[in-house]
Amino acid sequence: MRLVTVADVFEGRGWPGHPIRGGIRESPDGVAMVQLRDVDMHRGVDWDSVILTSVERKRTERWVEDGDILFAARGARLNATVARDIPGQVLCSPHFFHLRVRPNMALPDFIAWQMNQGPFQNKVRLDAEGVTSLTLRIADFRQILLALPSLAEQEKFAALYRAQREERRVLEGLIENRERQMKGLATQMMQRAHLIDGVSR
Repeated sequence: MRLVTVADVFEGRGWPGHPIRGGIRESPDGVAMVQLRDVDMHRGVDWDSVILTSVERKRTERWVEDGDILFAARGARLNATVARDIPGQVLCSPHFFHLRVRPNMALPDFIAWQMNQGPFQNKVRLDAEGVTSLTLRIADFRQILLALPSLAEQEKFAALYRAQREERRVLEGLIENRERQMKGLATQMMQRAHLIDGVSR
């Protein structure tokens, strides 16, 4: 089934996309704007890093809602992330395609998982333009085919995907803790060496 049948797909910066003149600049009186740097396909959106920026407000503004998918349409990695735990009104930058899955047809976690797998990624890269920094056209993106099992089967895949992300989060946390421990030991060792050297003199 084509993606456009399963979800509404729009360019970032509202619904439909609105231009941001002069780039994205921080403004304390603005609205939250998710950028590529704020998103990781495994960890989700880092809301602490999302800045406020000044944008042209419109009555037709559509905000990122819980369960929406943000697909990076530009850059080195064209991946999907499901937005969760959204802190108020949030928009996404023009570097994303903003998807809202039709709930009677598909689950966001399942669709995001499938988008991040080999077959979908291969098609995306064939359609994308560029060498080191890729750009994907929304017309091509909307026509990419998806496999769509029943909602019950989708939930099984989605549960495995969530479990995989949690396992990665735990393992990365352990690695980071070990790295901090080793850096601390190295610092202590150097401090002791300087102390001994100072005493010997």
